[in-house]
Amino acid sequence: MGTLPSFVLAGLPTADAVTPASRMNTTLSSCRETDLAAAVAAGGTVTFGTDCSDLLFSTPITVPTGNSATIDSNGHTVVLDGAARSRLFVLTGGSLTLSGLTLTNGASTGTPGSDGSPGQPGHSGGNAGGAAIAVLSGTLLLNDDTITDNQSTGGSGGRGGAGPAGRNGGDGGAGGNALGGAIFNAGDLKITGSTFSANEADGGKGGAGGSGGIGRPGHPSCGNGGRGGNAGAGGGAFGGAIYNIGTLTIEASSFDSNRAVGGGGGRGGDGGPGTPPPQPGVASARAVDQPAAPVRPKPPCDHRACPASGGNEFGGRIIGLEGVNGSCGPNAGNGGAGGNGGDGGSAFGGAIDTPGSHVITNTTFSNNQAIGGPGGPGGNGGPDATVNMIRAAQARSAIRATADPWHAASDPGPTRGRTGRHGTAGRPGRGESPAIHQVRPQAAPRSR
Repeated sequence: MGTLPSFVLAGLPTADAVTPASRMNTTLSSCRETDLAAAVAAGGTVTFGTDCSDLLFSTPITVPTGNSATIDSNGHTVVLDGAARSRLFVLTGGSLTLSGLTLTNGASTGTPGSDGSPGQPGHSGGNAGGAAIAVLSGTLLLNDDTITDNQSTGGSGGRGGAGPAGRNGGDGGAGGNALGGAIFNAGDLKITGSTFSANEADGGKGGAGGSGGIGRPGHPSCGNGGRGGNAGAGGGAFGGAIYNIGTLTIEASSFDSNRAVGGGGGRGGDGGPGTPPPQPGVASARAVDQPAAPVRPKPPCDHRACPASGGNEFGGRIIGLEGVNGSCGPNAGNGGAGGNGGDGGSAFGGAIDTPGSHVITNTTFSNNQAIGGPGGPGGNGGPDATVNMIRAAQARSAIRATADPWHAASDPGPTRGRTGRHGTAGRPGRGESPAIHQVRPQAAPRSR
């Protein structure tokens, strides 16, 4: 038996936290969730004395260690409905038998991963499984039941944090796995004469990579934009109807139109835009003093011939601009590379994924599917910056003597940085074994 996943343990009572009442037999004349829960807690056989075409659940009923209960439709139409918001039953060591019931619209959804702080990775989404019933331990018997339209969905991965100026974006978190669209079993599960249809396990979507930061002026960033974060991979889907790591026995049953669908990979983060870095020797100019122009001596004059105000014809010092091609050189103001898209999640066992022990006889499988998730798109490369590289010779040749001491030379033409490369799209996930999957291969690692 495998290790129990944490997703089914959160918020649920442990075996020691619940003391079962003495067993008694109960006949229900109402279709209230609270009445059914109380009857199951009392143990024994619970039979319906009326039709309940839509008995809605708001929270799962727990069957703890030491408790044993049987729920029998007694020939009535009884539909236990999770309303797409709740699981129906959780076994934490007890025994539960269901006869002649329909279990539908159960839901199990993994917690979404939180987004990363600036420049940090997003967190992985939580796992989900057993939307109708989660057997953590204990025994579950299904006799002549219909289990339909239940769905487990892994939580989506958190988005990577956007990169600060000149820094890379954070990677996206992975999507959570879905383990059994209808039933997760780590105990003893026996199924006879039952139908599983249109149940689905969906892996969570991978989180997007964070965008790269805008180029930050100054060495060592040289105004280059940060790389976009790589996206998170989609979560896996294991068993559209049942995921088994315990003991599974199925006889004279049918599985139709169940699906396991891997989560889509996230989108790679966009590269950050380049910025012209205003510093000496990178992508700008610095002011330099030029010697003062020669001063002409004033001619002798009398008061009638002299100007109203005196002074040098070319007074003061002339300020020019001189660019210096320093350590960054032309490698400045480049856009950041886009992040890679996340790989799609794989799917195994459109109907059943069973790493545990199993015996399946006289059972039919039709129209079940295992579909790998799509790879996510790569992020866009960041745009380049237009960088003015002013050479010293150009600056000096542009200087002209003037009475304006702050005349600046103009740049004859721009030099551009490079646009960042686009990220690579993620690979699609693989789909394997539309009916029963027994051995899961090791996925080949992907280099980034």
